[in-house]
Amino acid sequence: MMTTEERYICATCARGYKHRRNLVYHERTHAEMLPFNCCGVGFSSRRQLQRHRCNVHGDGKNYLCLYCGKEFATKVDLDAHSAREKRTREIECEICNHKATTRAHLREHLKTHSEEKTHVCHVCKAAYKHISSLYRHYGQKHK
Repeated sequence: MMTTEERYICATCARGYKHRRNLVYHERTHAEMLPFNCCGVGFSSRRQLQRHRCNVHGDGKNYLCLYCGKEFATKVDLDAHSAREKRTREIECEICNHKATTRAHLREHLKTHSEEKTHVCHVCKAAYKHISSLYRHYGQKHK
């Protein structure tokens, strides 16, 4: 569905674009107008060629995934990969199957299954399971 902002329309597929430059890049994909080439593959933009060279040929892979160690050419590629890795590497609570993304978050969650209150107010000795509850207490009672 075309919006009023999509003033530039592809003559081949009727896809609309807000900016002319985006239509120009898009139209290259319909024709054999792929001016940027590497190893027999054509690309419609210099940016796509750069991404290909970095990912396929290893030129300038400067972004490292902290989850698996894989390297990426661009921060955009790393961020997309890291988001997928993070979802697949969640740590599950053995008591209730709650999923945490870090061991620290899991430790904080595990306190909900315990009666132990390890965070104690130094002023009035009120005790809390979570540090956030203690901070809230300070703000409300001991301003």
